Amino acid sequence: MPYLIDELYERRIETAGIFPSRPLSRLIIGYLTFHLLMTTTELILQRKVKRRQQRHAFKLMMDMYMRKQLEESSRLSGKTTRPRKAPEREQRLQRDPTTGNFVPFSPTDTQWYVMYIIKPNIGSTKFHTTFRNRFRMSYSSFKIHLQQVSSDETFRQWSASSTDAAGKDSTPIGLLLLGALRYLGRAWTFDDLEEATAISAEIHRSFLHVYKNWCSTTLFKQYVTYPTLEEAKEYSRDYEMAGFPGCVGSGDGVHVMMHRCPWKVIQFHKSYKLGFPARNYNVFVNHRRKIMSCTDGFPARWNDVTTIKYDQFARLVADGKLFGDAEEFYFSALSVIFCLTM
Repeated sequence: MPYLIDELYERRIETAGIFPSRPLSRLIIGYLTFHLLMTTTELILQRKVKRRQQRHAFKLMMDMYMRKQLEESSRLSGKTTRPRKAPEREQRLQRDPTTGNFVPFSPTDTQWYVMYIIKPNIGSTKFHTTFRNRFRMSYSSFKIHLQQVSSDETFRQWSASSTDAAGKDSTPIGLLLLGALRYLGRAWTFDDLEEATAISAEIHRSFLHVYKNWCSTTLFKQYVTYPTLEEAKEYSRDYEMAGFPGCVGSGDGVHVMMHRCPWKVIQFHKSYKLGFPARNYNVFVNHRRKIMSCTDGFPARWNDVTTIKYDQFARLVADGKLFGDAEEFYFSALSVIFCLTM
């Protein structure tokens, strides 16, 4: 076929005195073939779209028809259609040791509720030591923290006065708080918390997300604050006794492990000290267990020389904007930053 077109083309234009070229005919055939393929593909796609629309319209028409038939049959029979009743929740049961019968098992019957909420053994030293090891805070701090959580509007749906959709009392917020502390402190699963508290894993999961957001906003602004000039002078006395006059606090990087780091940035989050990906947070504290500043997370590969440049607290102290005309803190901060950037 190409050769026939070339021959016809040569005979047609020889009279005009033009010398033809065979590649021109092949280019014309290629263009026509491509145009034919594109047109065929467009027609096929249009036909598929039209069939899909027809099937969707037919499905809607059948749904309307079946609904009308159901309403008509219900009207003739005199019975109204009711929505299907949702299945009842499976109730937790335990065997009564006296009668041997199964009785309901609620979160208030668990060992956690008895040991840590209603009957704590406050007079025992072992109880306080064990509680701190298990939940990462003292029992007195837990009671204060529980009061903060219970009185905050963020946790209103879990308060003692609220009820669920079925009218049942809400789950004890003290057990939910203990579950969140155990999850964060010892990496328990939600199924483990359900086994210990008789509260479903989904409720623990919902509470944990709300609790973490509340801690990172409300509690962070309440406890992590910059010291004033009077507080800085008071904090500096501890360091002056140790031979560091003018020092307000100590700062260093804190690495937090990333369990699900994306593969594309895994090398960016591995430091020379650690064999796993992590985020680096620059934290400044004093000698009285007071956190004064904490930055956002940086890649673990960044060292102190890099992170100190993005620490707002350190820059404010070094520029003399935080403590005003207090020269002792100004020069001390400059020396610290100079040592870190060497």
